[in-house]
Amino acid sequence: MFEESRENTGSVIAGMLRSLEDGHLDIVPSAELEKAEPAASPANSSSDEVLEMAGDFNYDGYQVVRREFFAHINEPSVTFNNYKFYVNTACLNRFPQVDYVQVLVNQESRILAIRPCRAEDRDACAWCTNGSGRRKPKQITCKIFFAKVFSLMGWNLDYRYKLLGRIIHARDEWLIAFDLTATEVYQRVQKDGQKPQCH
Repeated sequence: MFEESRENTGSVIAGMLRSLEDGHLDIVPSAELEKAEPAASPANSSSDEVLEMAGDFNYDGYQVVRREFFAHINEPSVTFNNYKFYVNTACLNRFPQVDYVQVLVNQESRILAIRPCRAEDRDACAWCTNGSGRRKPKQITCKIFFAKVFSLMGWNLDYRYKLLGRIIHARDEWLIAFDLTATEVYQRVQKDGQKPQCH
């Protein structure tokens, strides 16, 4: 479906992502929470602000909230919406000298990677605009790529999908890797007389 471009890069990224904390799990078993190293105590806290629970407290019934449920404006992300593909400002800030990137997809590991490149490199695309002396993410219309990713993942074309990324350093290259199986999904809602908007 996608052109085979440095397929071993995809497997390296997949392996590195697997070695990081697993972003797929909604729940960490209570037993594992009990075994976790205790966090450092909060600074400047007096004894009257802290409720001591002795040995009565346990993690039964608690669930760890997925990181995707919180705002991540300072973390790299990529969005698929309305046949457009775009990164956030955090991606641009991680690579302040980069104006062009290559997009790689590993169909087996379901990893999408963005690799900085030169304008003259094959399949390079501009991921930002430089208007007003300030770099801004560029929304790239890509109907065929969009359709292939949505077909691969079984996504709904009427929804917006956002993926959080990780900066990866492998084989003297820097990449931003995104797990296509860990998405934030927003449904497009249409109000009377207005264009549909995602919520």
